[in-house]
Amino acid sequence: MKKLLILLLAALMCAASAHADSTQRIDHGALPLDETWTDGQMRPDEYHYYPFTAEQAGKLTARVQSFYANACFELLDADLIGWARVYVYGSQGAPGTEDMEYYLEPGVYYLRCDGDSSTQGDYRLKLFFAPCACDETAGNDDYHGAQALPSGKTLSGVLTQWDEFDYYSFTLPAEAQAYLTINSEADGQQYATLYDGDMLEIKTVYDLHGYAENLRLPAGTCYVSISGAKGPYTLKAFY
Repeated sequence: MKKLLILLLAALMCAASAHADSTQRIDHGALPLDETWTDGQMRPDEYHYYPFTAEQAGKLTARVQSFYANACFELLDADLIGWARVYVYGSQGAPGTEDMEYYLEPGVYYLRCDGDSSTQGDYRLKLFFAPCACDETAGNDDYHGAQALPSGKTLSGVLTQWDEFDYYSFTLPAEAQAYLTINSEADGQQYATLYDGDMLEIKTVYDLHGYAENLRLPAGTCYVSISGAKGPYTLKAFY
């Protein structure tokens, strides 16, 4: 009995290995970012890779359309790590369509069409990329790398898919009044939190659509964090 179990396990392992070896990676040319359709054809156990490049921060809209059932499309970063996925259910007579919308940082990405043993049929892909103005410096996603906010200068930023916070800072030589303006251009709600030099909260603002306020602030460094919905914003401080 023990020998039979061992033989069965060995057979299962061989079958799994054979299935894994049957998958095939198919590399395609770079996808254009001008809303041009790219046609593809899926066969069983294939994975189709389409690279594209975001030259600057901006909003990606990927429209995927399948003429077969249970199609899977993924967005991957340059290291082929997936971070977004949709399933599309279509047929030859009635295609299924899904849109994927994300704010991206500059870099190389992939749109991948995933297959399995039963997936077969036609699909189409279309990308559109809208660049956003962005003055952000590297590392401003926490207060250690807070970006300097010069008095009177408007800075543009974007909360991308990987940003939880963007941080900015300015320094007052003495207690003074500062005039702070922030305008969110995101579809959802963004927030701003103002901290003193010890990272103690002074004020949180929950509506950044045209926010402007005079604030009495202590001497030293002040931090401003932007968080919430993904998308662009602008901020400026007079002090």
